[in-house]
Amino acid sequence: MRRKLFNGKMLGVLAVILVLFMAGGVAEEVKRSGNWKYFLEGDGAIITGYVKEPRGTLKIPGKLGKYAVTGIDEGVFEFCNGLIRVVIPKGITHIGNEAFMGCENLTGVTFPSSVTSIGNKAFYGCHRLTGVTLPAGVTSIGDRAFDDC
Repeated sequence: MRRKLFNGKMLGVLAVILVLFMAGGVAEEVKRSGNWKYFLEGDGAIITGYVKEPRGTLKIPGKLGKYAVTGIDEGVFEFCNGLIRVVIPKGITHIGNEAFMGCENLTGVTFPSSVTSIGNKAFYGCHRLTGVTLPAGVTSIGDRAFDDC
């Protein structure tokens, strides 16, 4: 007499456990507010993407839903060649690696005094970006953050 080692339900549970184990835990829940995608980190929102690619002057929102925006994630605006200017609101403290990399038509960025760190290659390859004024509170500028500008 042969016995089944696992039934269908048990295989399903094992598959879920395996996926969670391989992913290293449960990923952050991505939320959406208007044209923006974000996840929560502490009491703030980190922008992770957009629904419609921004063009012209981009004014990053200071709030998404009821959460203050505190950061821009890695690679969010990478190769957005329609961007001309970016206005970063007060409250954002960090700009992730490669956040604006390759935005070839970007000519200007306005940084608030709240920014303290700019990631690796954050503005790498922004050929038309000829000068920026960084706030005094910036304590970390990543490798090649403004290379090839």
